[in-house]
Amino acid sequence: DIIVDAALSRLPARMEHFLVQPQRCPSTASSSPCVRVLLDGAHVSDSVRRVLRETKQSLGERPVILLALGSEKDSTGICRAIFEATPERVFVTRVSTDARYLSAAVLGVEVASAGIPNPVVVDDPEEALNAALRHAAKAESNLVVIGSLHLAGRLRPALAARHVPDNDMERFGAQ
Repeated sequence: DIIVDAALSRLPARMEHFLVQPQRCPSTASSSPCVRVLLDGAHVSDSVRRVLRETKQSLGERPVILLALGSEKDSTGICRAIFEATPERVFVTRVSTDARYLSAAVLGVEVASAGIPNPVVVDDPEEALNAALRHAAKAESNLVVIGSLHLAGRLRPALAARHVPDNDMERFGAQ
């Protein structure tokens, strides 16, 4: 249904787009390149696959991915879906130290087991976001944050606070 699709597309952390500078800068006139960030709460293999397929179609390149998962999720299936997208690099983190979430170390092993080389393991989500943004800027890539609605909820305020207005966001798929 078109109306339902339109409503869902406006939900926070549902294919939500930001334009972010990797470093906090006092003004947007900084020479720091901006990174296009897609935030999506996708947390099952089919939704991860869909988000990455749609991102690749709209951007035509290999994204940097920031991933955190709940411990009850199908990490093997999700990591396979990420492998299929041939990401530029995968950063893994943990939403919190609560046992409901996979540790970054365990998730890093899962990502590597799926055939994705050299995942970057960063325990703190905010530090992981900063590292992933810096890497994406250097690689001239985009960043996709997926795997957990809780991760999206934790990082969304930081992304919104660092969002740089851009008249060209419509090309990126923003509404």
